[in-house]
Amino acid sequence: MRNVVYAIIASGVMHIIFYGATMAVGYAKTMMYRPNIALAWGNVEMLQAKVAFGSTSGFLLNFHTLFGVALLCWIALFVYQKCNVRTKL
Repeated sequence: MRNVVYAIIASGVMHIIFYGATMAVGYAKTMMYRPNIALAWGNVEMLQAKVAFGSTSGFLLNFHTLFGVALLCWIALFVYQKCNVRTKL
């Protein structure tokens, strides 16, 4: 039971690091962006040529990845314990 709790905690930490790093990079890029208005004025193009369409994932996908990674962490802990009998978590 302790390995399951460790696996869920490890999965949560991995998700927090992943989403935190993604948000930090996006924030840094946004804050450091300086448009060159003088250069952009001479290069007028249709806006539709530069629009990207996409979608975002919902809560259920994040929920499934959290427990999917927790399952992988649990398997790794289980194999580690079986290979290294002296270790007790």
